[in-house]
Amino acid sequence: MDFVRALFEKSGDSYFGSWFYSAPLDVMSFVAEAVHSFQPRCYGGYPCHKEVVRKTESFMRKGVRMSRYAEKTSVSVEKSKAEIDKILQRYGASQFISGWDQEMAYIGFYMADRMVKFVLPLPPKDSDEFIRTPGRRTKRTHEKALAAWEQACRQRWRALSLVIKAKLEAVETGITSFEDEFLAHIMLPDGRTAGEFLKPQLDVAYQQKKMPKLLPWGN
Repeated sequence: MDFVRALFEKSGDSYFGSWFYSAPLDVMSFVAEAVHSFQPRCYGGYPCHKEVVRKTESFMRKGVRMSRYAEKTSVSVEKSKAEIDKILQRYGASQFISGWDQEMAYIGFYMADRMVKFVLPLPPKDSDEFIRTPGRRTKRTHEKALAAWEQACRQRWRALSLVIKAKLEAVETGITSFEDEFLAHIMLPDGRTAGEFLKPQLDVAYQQKKMPKLLPWGN
């Protein structure tokens, strides 16, 4: 590198660095620039260790995290459920049910001679995601924590509505078949979905490199 620099200078070009400069693209460079501006500073101008850790974590959360679909939606859970009901009717479903408990919400529908079930995991109310703010991690009031949890529930129901509509439209357009698109959620005679039945067998098949057994209740 020194030889090349000397060659440029000998040729009357004193802008060696400018020819080969490129802006830093790696994450550590961005973090280093962020850390350099941190305040307060201590120990002869160097950033305090705890402050660096806290600021770096905050910087990474803000810089890397992708926003979720419908993250700031104001559509209520009830309206999303009603929308899913209308979507299913529009595409030919003959039955629709929904329910919930403390940790899960459920919807089921009958279409194309198949019973389909979707399980929507609900976030726990006592999660730090809602109890504390995303930046400084300060504790929220009970009312604000509850509002954050309700917002997360609204977001999940909007996402579920989007998924179901996209799948049905893909089937309607001929991109895929009903069984291929909803296979993991189709109910079996023993009450499990095809996904719940097949996933453990997939693990065994990959470990043993053997095909799984046929469905136990088949002829």
